[in-house]
Amino acid sequence: MTLGRRMAQSEDRKNLEGLARSIDTLFSGTAADEPESEMDALIELEEDDPPASPLPDSELDAVAEPEVDSLPEPDAEAASEPDAQALPAAELDSPSEPVAADIAGPQATSAASDVEPNELENAVELYLGGGGAAETVQTLAARYLEDHEVDPVAGVVERLVLGAGDPPTPETMELAAELVTPIVRSRLVQLLGQERDEDRRVGYFLVCARLGEGMALAVRDEMAEATDRHARRIYFDALVAMGDVSHSVVEAMAEDENRFLARNAVAILGEVGGARAVELVLDALANTDPRVRREALLAMAKLKVEDADPLIMALLEDTDEGVRLAAIVAAGELRVERALRLLIAALDEAHEEEVVTPILHALGQLADPGAVASIEKHAVHHRFGGPRTEVRIVAYQSLSDIGTPHARRLLNQAVSDKDSEVKAAVKELLHMR
Repeated sequence: MTLGRRMAQSEDRKNLEGLARSIDTLFSGTAADEPESEMDALIELEEDDPPASPLPDSELDAVAEPEVDSLPEPDAEAASEPDAQALPAAELDSPSEPVAADIAGPQATSAASDVEPNELENAVELYLGGGGAAETVQTLAARYLEDHEVDPVAGVVERLVLGAGDPPTPETMELAAELVTPIVRSRLVQLLGQERDEDRRVGYFLVCARLGEGMALAVRDEMAEATDRHARRIYFDALVAMGDVSHSVVEAMAEDENRFLARNAVAILGEVGGARAVELVLDALANTDPRVRREALLAMAKLKVEDADPLIMALLEDTDEGVRLAAIVAAGELRVERALRLLIAALDEAHEEEVVTPILHALGQLADPGAVASIEKHAVHHRFGGPRTEVRIVAYQSLSDIGTPHARRLLNQAVSDKDSEVKAAVKELLHMR
């Protein structure tokens, strides 16, 4: 069966991201009914529920040992997370992470009865001001933890790390690290996943990076367990933002049998690169899960992988439609000229906007005159109806990229188009006022 029959049912990175969103809108479900989304990141994160038992106890124990660490998503399986309205997918679920009492065990009725409510915070401020002792902060924090009061300690760790200066003072970072027990580390990551304020999230990203690889491991574990897509997107972004600190963790995720972690790792590698990024992304093309293969194709496009033509040509014939669309995106980004015939055939038989748009864009990137006739059908408005405005604009963009005399004539005619949005877009393409 040809690619065209199966599919009947950007010049820059910005366009590529938009295409990735189109792919995810068509081939992903919501967090409840099992995406990708409306974010700054190229890829979409894994939007279906992660496995019930994400990681073995041995891996969870590894989180207890702090070391030193990218992030980034960044929907995958994914940069750049603004406020809640700009987050992935259509609707955002309410955070499902447990509250402090859930993770810290029963609250002591005394609530650290021998510590005044603001004593620990005051001690930290005094220390940062140069008038306090580290031992006092440690003693007060230990009392809170003895009474299973984790949030106050997590809060002062954040305050110490962010107040350590730039570059951070070693003594202050050492004190912060001494307060980061496994449960404090986990709580910091959970609080990050619940944070809706962009500036606060950026602060948490810095805290994670400065506290080291142990935080990257904790982020990985929370990502595997989270059921809230908003939180998963934030964890993706955190790993990207952590840079080199999280790199070894992300590389290990890419080879994990958990396809949820593997998908997100491949998407992160597409964002941050690295010595093994191309190798791991190419390996992911053979993953049995189509969502991992799809992210690998999009990551290939972002990494500008060379000599990828045979792989992309093969995946243009993949059994999964989402993978085939991702291969179309990659074919355009990497200028796979051999894909022209298949793309034209697919465009001639495609109907859904989510399928037509990436094919049009890819043909424009290939810039082959042989595609003009097929693209024209999706640009010109017909008397009895025709393509939607969004499709027509992409078609005219592709004609502009190809730039043959006939393509230019079509653009010049569209300057007088009855659709004001099309007219404005064409005038911009022609650099007209």
